[in-house]
Amino acid sequence: MKIIYIAFGLLLFAEFGSCQQLNSRGDLRIMFYNVENLFDTIDNPLTNDQEFLPDGTYRWNNYRYWQKLKKIYQVIAAAGEDSPPEIIGLCEVESYLALYHLTKNLPLLKYPYTIIHHDSPDERGIDVALLCRNDKVKVLTYSFLPIKMKENNIKKTREILFATIRAGNDTLHVFVNHWPSRRGGEGATEKLRVMAANTLKHSVDSLLNLNKNAKIVVMGDFNDTPADKSMSILSQSGLINVAAGVAENCKCGTLKYQSHWQIFDQVLLSQALTRNNGLRAAKESFYIFRPAFLLVTDNKFGGTKPYRTYQGPKYLGGFSDHLPILLDLFHGHVN
Repeated sequence: MKIIYIAFGLLLFAEFGSCQQLNSRGDLRIMFYNVENLFDTIDNPLTNDQEFLPDGTYRWNNYRYWQKLKKIYQVIAAAGEDSPPEIIGLCEVESYLALYHLTKNLPLLKYPYTIIHHDSPDERGIDVALLCRNDKVKVLTYSFLPIKMKENNIKKTREILFATIRAGNDTLHVFVNHWPSRRGGEGATEKLRVMAANTLKHSVDSLLNLNKNAKIVVMGDFNDTPADKSMSILSQSGLINVAAGVAENCKCGTLKYQSHWQIFDQVLLSQALTRNNGLRAAKESFYIFRPAFLLVTDNKFGGTKPYRTYQGPKYLGGFSDHLPILLDLFHGHVN
């Protein structure tokens, strides 16, 4: 059965992934963005956030904080074209306060976003979050799934956000991820991402056992590429990694390490979202959002690279070290 799932997924990889934006906006646009250390300026005594305080290593102050928020708004507005995305997954967000400021103190105020956030066990205090436009979709339920280790205890890392969302006549099950990083070495940390993959797979399998036609969207920064072991675990549940075709067919990515672009930010879909029955993905529904303003010249390794907020402790004033990803879903029959 595993071989059949993987073969089916490979057949669809190229169909649903693209380097280019669609000609028309989808009926439902989903965005994911690693916003690179969106900390507020208030000390949280329960986390290691000292570096991002006014007297910390990064000299993180109110001016830089609000400049960061304005830049994230700029990305969201541009990614939505004429209307901001209906569903936005975020990671590297410290607090509900930062999300409140983003959605209530900037022009996003015009759009009624519901904020889903929870302080995770992450030692630095960075979390995943979800913003949903309640004029377009309705959040039915949500929860946060801790990463379980083999010993059945909990890993102190970002949890997986799981939300059930009503979109028209469809129900979407959305998972937002930010898996353990490669800090300490890719091989040495691989087991942590495998734990995250198994935790997610268990929840996906439970949904599909209850309803084989469940419409599932998995998105996030997985700190692995589509070809890595952790991501192959998810294919055993029949999920289709729509980022894999982009990884194979273009020399681009969502982040750059030295001269190499990599795709750590990905979207996976259940097979029900590939059928002509309500909301579904079209050809080339997934793409990396890479307008010129999010890139700068890479003087060291050539080409371009993301225009990030910091390079080490040096403040650059950019957007993020990751590029956003977008997924368009359409109602009814599409090519």
